[in-house]
Amino acid sequence: MRIILVSINIPESRWQVPYAAARLKASVEDIPAAEVSLLTGTTADSGDALLKKIISQSPDVVGFSLYVWNHSVLMQTARELRKTLPNVQLIAGGPEAGFLSPREQEVFNWVITGEGEVAFASLISALQTESEGTTDTDTALGKVIAGGAVPSPDKLVSPYVSGILKPSEYSDLLWELSRGCPYNCAFCYESRGEKGVRFFSAETAALELDLFQNAGVEHLFVLDPTFNFDRPRATDMLKLMAERAPDVHFVIEVRAELLNEETVELLSRINCSLQIGIQSVHPEVLKLINRSMNARRFIENVELLNEYGIIFGFDLIYGLPGDSPEGFYESFDGAMVLLPNHLDIFPLSILPGTDLFDRAGELGLKAMQENPYTIVSSPGFSEEEMAALGDFTAAFDAFYNQGKAVQWFNLITEYLEILPSEVFRRFSSYEISGDSLLEWQLSLISRLFADYGKDSGTPAALDMIRFFGGANTLHYNSRDLIGHLEDGITDFDELSHFVAPL
Repeated sequence: MRIILVSINIPESRWQVPYAAARLKASVEDIPAAEVSLLTGTTADSGDALLKKIISQSPDVVGFSLYVWNHSVLMQTARELRKTLPNVQLIAGGPEAGFLSPREQEVFNWVITGEGEVAFASLISALQTESEGTTDTDTALGKVIAGGAVPSPDKLVSPYVSGILKPSEYSDLLWELSRGCPYNCAFCYESRGEKGVRFFSAETAALELDLFQNAGVEHLFVLDPTFNFDRPRATDMLKLMAERAPDVHFVIEVRAELLNEETVELLSRINCSLQIGIQSVHPEVLKLINRSMNARRFIENVELLNEYGIIFGFDLIYGLPGDSPEGFYESFDGAMVLLPNHLDIFPLSILPGTDLFDRAGELGLKAMQENPYTIVSSPGFSEEEMAALGDFTAAFDAFYNQGKAVQWFNLITEYLEILPSEVFRRFSSYEISGDSLLEWQLSLISRLFADYGKDSGTPAALDMIRFFGGANTLHYNSRDLIGHLEDGITDFDELSHFVAPL
């Protein structure tokens, strides 16, 4: 039985690894008749080329991992494949599979919802038995197979340890230490499944880390929605990561309120960057999306991250129910004052199956009916305001995130005595110009200083930006400079005497 598992990624993503498909392949390794191959690509690839690759392998079964970003591409491929190879068995899986329209569902022979390994193995085994003439899979399984949650993920075969995915072939990989989420965020896919967190074994994690270190893997994205939910477990994993993979950079999602100094100190021993969800700083907004924040503890723990020199970023969402553009700008300013290395801003998406999807009508949320399901308007956000915030986000991402402005940006706003949001509300209408991002930054800062009548400070400010633009690759600690500002350097003419010797 020739089986192809198709994975289509986002072109600009660094995580181009067919992890979910490899997990499925590992689940059927003990079925001798199952010959599984992995076919990968991106949404930028030609649909015809993808179709030809599938057809050329004369498959008996083709499985598609459906996500928000590839739903349209893979649905079109599946439709064409159904016409070309009418007898091929088509399987839909992934987060989007449980929310196919009736018309889309007709394209597939089978739809697996939830975690797929056990359900996929059962289906392939049933298809093999059917080919031997001893059962009818339509009667035995039905079209839609509820995968549910794998109760003991530590018993699943690791695609890395088994050799299905060879770490030496990738510089960036995905790493899974647990499944499930203890929280119930109204906008998130994780809110749909069974509650509770289930862990993979520490023994498997150690074996995988040895493979990653020996293969020279550069980056690992830890897939756990909240890595530090179980603090003792997180402590053990951090010690293991420091011991087994000292050369690997880890990207980890954490909840700031659950950090403590022991955890932060352990994080400082590994090469890592953290992603922390804020979404909004307003309690009334957070309540509507089933979230909360202990602001005092959040700030104290983020200050700990700064003290230990740990790189971190925040997530914000605009378009949330109960929020408004002004409320979003307040959240933005509150996040920026904490000196995040980067800030990822997203428009709200009303994903099928989430709590917000069920309550969209009562909350007055109008969203796209197809992926990416982005909100169009709400009682707090008009269509025009959502578009303006999209421009704001694009300007910020280019200027601050891509432009690596964390080292100097807060010095600029403190000197001009303006809020960070004021800067990007001005810049959102300006197109990127010049031969480089740095030149664009310099041009906009010059204009900003002139607008606020601070021309005398412009030369020193531009010198500082040029310095950090060249020093980024040296990983210079910008907080040393910020410390000098706090110690009394409050004017850019005076600041230039500090920057020049550097």
